[in-house]
Amino acid sequence: MKIGGKMFALLDTEGMESINLKHDSENIPELLAHYSCIKPGYHMSKNHWITLQYTHADMHDVDILKLIDRSYDMVKCSLTKKMKALLDISFSIFDIQSPAYKQALILRQDILRTPLNITMTDKDIAGEDLDIHIGGFHEGVLIAYCIISRIDNQVAKIRQVAVSSKLQGAGIGTKLNEYAEEVVMERG
Repeated sequence: MKIGGKMFALLDTEGMESINLKHDSENIPELLAHYSCIKPGYHMSKNHWITLQYTHADMHDVDILKLIDRSYDMVKCSLTKKMKALLDISFSIFDIQSPAYKQALILRQDILRTPLNITMTDKDIAGEDLDIHIGGFHEGVLIAYCIISRIDNQVAKIRQVAVSSKLQGAGIGTKLNEYAEEVVMERG
């Protein structure tokens, strides 16, 4: 099992008897001493991984889940800022009356217009009240944006796709387009 391309758990799917988990090096000896179901990481770094034999676990399920969560959190913390942002993004639709629209106009100017020495005008945004506006938000801040414009009853166009320059290259634009395509399909 991976998060951001990095493994946090290795599950025995054949026999469903064990799982390898990343864990704090300084706490591994204590776990080994207190629980017979925990062994040094099988085929892994013994300093950073444990193997939990959950079919014979002498610990409560809630504690097993805590070990899995700890492994996940440790690996998530080691990810780059870009990768963390990709994991923590929420996508939503908003209208031009929303404060998010003002953020979107700034993002569009910075990413799509400024590099070309072009300034956005009222004419450029005329008619956008008829469009669907989608934002990608990280910690409440708009970091990605696109517009869906209806061409006719069967065709729509995704346009004005912009991702914050600090977060480009992390796959956020791809996720934004996937979300936009879902919206279009849901609306026929």
